[in-house]
Amino acid sequence: TSSSSEPRQLTSLSSLLDDQHWHHVVLRQKNSQLNLTVDKHTETVWTPEEFNLWDVKLLTVGAAQTTAGPRKNFQGCMENLMYSVNLTELAKSNDQQVHIRGNVTFSCAEPVSVAVTFPSPHSFLQLPWTAPSSSGGMSIGFQFRTWNKAGLLLTFDLPRQGGEVWLYLNDARLYLQIQKGGRVLLELSAGSALNDGQWHVVDLTSRRGHLTVSVDKQGGVAHASPSFPVAVSNHIFFGGCPGEDHNQDCRNPHNTFQGCMRLLALDNQPVDLIMVQQRLLGNYSQLQIDMCDIIDRCSPSHCEHGGLCSQTWTVFHCNCSDSGYSGATCHSSVYEQSCEAYKHNGNTSGYFYIDVDGGGPIKPQLVYCNMTEENTWMVIQHNNTELTKVRPSPGENQHLVHFDYMSEEEQLKTIIHQSEHCQQELSYHCKKSRLLNTQGRKYLH
Repeated sequence: TSSSSEPRQLTSLSSLLDDQHWHHVVLRQKNSQLNLTVDKHTETVWTPEEFNLWDVKLLTVGAAQTTAGPRKNFQGCMENLMYSVNLTELAKSNDQQVHIRGNVTFSCAEPVSVAVTFPSPHSFLQLPWTAPSSSGGMSIGFQFRTWNKAGLLLTFDLPRQGGEVWLYLNDARLYLQIQKGGRVLLELSAGSALNDGQWHVVDLTSRRGHLTVSVDKQGGVAHASPSFPVAVSNHIFFGGCPGEDHNQDCRNPHNTFQGCMRLLALDNQPVDLIMVQQRLLGNYSQLQIDMCDIIDRCSPSHCEHGGLCSQTWTVFHCNCSDSGYSGATCHSSVYEQSCEAYKHNGNTSGYFYIDVDGGGPIKPQLVYCNMTEENTWMVIQHNNTELTKVRPSPGENQHLVHFDYMSEEEQLKTIIHQSEHCQQELSYHCKKSRLLNTQGRKYLH
């Protein structure tokens, strides 16, 4: 949404929506409250006063209204498109309220790709290489998605004991390494942050002495001109190696890949994964074929108090650094709830961070703890400690003084509620003036 020429993102919700399933999206507005629902999750935001979902003069569906930025037009299927009325039915009947541009059909003919999931440390997919060796090169393409920073994507032997090839992830980067007899003959790297759960396109080609590995087309490309031919001997292994029979054609010095793959192509020929599933092609173990069983454990995030959520294929982790909280989900406060607690710990007067509601939503705050023998005072500073000159004002005119405390309103309310005694002190120095029908210097409590 935007109240000016610059668009502004109010909120985001859900992830991994490119799973080839239908998703239910609802926008509801009541006054300045806007609810966005995706499937079963709802996010509430407060919109600018001038924004009204029902005062929209032009509603564009499927296309970006601006060419600025990386936004692209939607490609896919929609159904039951409702905006007070059924817009899909209006479009079908060529109603003049609806204008259709571009290639729009009233059927869902989206191509469905077959994915395969490598869920286990013992998962692997073995495929025969049927391309003629006389071609003098090779081409391998596929897409993958994962949360892990490391894992073997594929490996194969070079012909005539020419060495071993590994294509793998390390520190969320793509690496190609060729070894022979334990000696590294060649190493390339491309891409970064490839463990973001999104689909990434990988191409490995070797033609006429030129080797290229690329990820996401222009996202990262590495080239080499090896002095030896790079081709597949007889089999290619994806994800890992067979472990039980100690297959001599496959060795994995790297972690096993845990994630999903799709659109596998060997020498530009697509691999039929349904034939693999039926045991008519290749060999595999502990795979889930015809599905991508990826789960986003950080959306919505279970990390509290601004903790940063990261994840692997099996677990999530909360980074609680600089949040003032600890624990698996950044729930437990590292600060005491009052100055009294710091006094019991043997501390003397000074500045301390306190968390008045422990693991609750109220943020920690810095206060001065004045620890006397009898009482412990929590002193909240404000911005108006200097003397302010007040000029005489006849009649009922008042002089207003504003105090901006370092604590937020919710923090102050909770502190007042939990305290045995609370006071504010105003020092009023005056000459020949009256305050509350009294003369002289007075203190107000």
